[in-house]
Amino acid sequence: RVLNNPDKVNVATREKVLKIVNELGYVPNPIARDLATKKATTFSVVVADMTRTFVPPLINGILNAADELNYSIKISLISTKKTFKDLISTIIAEKVGGAIFINDNFTIDEVNLIKEIFDKYNTHYVVIDKQHEEDSAFNVGVEAIKSIIKY
Repeated sequence: RVLNNPDKVNVATREKVLKIVNELGYVPNPIARDLATKKATTFSVVVADMTRTFVPPLINGILNAADELNYSIKISLISTKKTFKDLISTIIAEKVGGAIFINDNFTIDEVNLIKEIFDKYNTHYVVIDKQHEEDSAFNVGVEAIKSIIKY
């Protein structure tokens, strides 16, 4: 209560607790907070290649929007060490509020896998990719990132 609702705590008690918090260097665990409030404030951003020219400005925009809304962002890279399905399963297991996938070369099968798994676990996602004709691809521009995080 000292950290979340200080007005509900006796002043002397609050001072003692804050002193110990400072001495121990305590910082709240965002994952524990998310579990307690049942509202995830962490999103995953999954990127295939950080060196692509459109990626850094896009990530910068995502980070700025997340910062404004007090969200945390975890960036993951698609690699050859882990299958794409394993990466998605890891993200789902982390109980994030959603994921933003950035790649200009997703296959239809990868987009469908994202949709299948994220829909199964009722987890929000955005795929930023070249335009696909299939309805399974949810294509957005930079302007949509802030709206998705709010959602």
